[in-house]
Amino acid sequence: MFERGAMRSISELIEFLDQTMSMMEVYQPVVILHLLTRDGIANRKELARTLSGYDRSDISEWERILMKNPKQVLVDSHGILSYHKESQNFSLNVDLSDRLGVDQAIKLCVEKITAWIGRAIERNSLDEAEILRLYQVLDTARHGGYDQEPDVDSETDEFAMAVSVQLLHQDYPDQPITQQPHDTLGFDILVGTIQAPIAYVNVKATPALMPTIALSEGERQFSIEQSDKFIVMVIYAINLAAHAYRVARHSGAIQPQTNVLVPTRWKLILSESS
Repeated sequence: MFERGAMRSISELIEFLDQTMSMMEVYQPVVILHLLTRDGIANRKELARTLSGYDRSDISEWERILMKNPKQVLVDSHGILSYHKESQNFSLNVDLSDRLGVDQAIKLCVEKITAWIGRAIERNSLDEAEILRLYQVLDTARHGGYDQEPDVDSETDEFAMAVSVQLLHQDYPDQPITQQPHDTLGFDILVGTIQAPIAYVNVKATPALMPTIALSEGERQFSIEQSDKFIVMVIYAINLAAHAYRVARHSGAIQPQTNVLVPTRWKLILSESS
């Protein structure tokens, strides 16, 4: 147990996350994750908004949940956090100068949250809307939501399109590969012909180091309607100056049962292609 108000090492926080913390809900690791990614301090309302996911109708209810659990556990019982009544700020009682240690703690929080959600899915104890809300909670705690995604300029988009066309020519050497007009709904490249389509390829570009992209609901519905032919090709970690990039792909319908999706614009998180 942490001594109340005492500053501890990141290794002690990691030990708490890995060995001591018990989870009836995802609230404790979510709050710790939020603080780890924001220099160890956050306002009560900001944390409540993170716990709410995209359900912002009554933030006061999420403030009540925050002040009951995890505050009672993380502040009152274990002293991992401090709560300052005047400013209504929460702060981590942890030295965050060890960057590698902080990254390890962040990774552990994410693992704890995703494992809890995974067990809930296996037990069928949550409906689809709640599963999606919890993934939004995780994303907001880790990244702060869509506002913090890297901007993608036209040059980066064009680079990703050229890379995708080249890769598709390698995959389908005997098929026509046709880039579609910019406003085509659901896909950017047609493999085959309109009369005999082989694949509808949706190309996404990002300079981010993880293959995480935003999808419109129209794109997601198209993936379901054309599930046997739909491919998302994500060109990520793009460095135009070095002509460097990485590739991830997904084939088939994009569904919350098999993909990490976050409303209200869907966010699809892929693993790197082998």
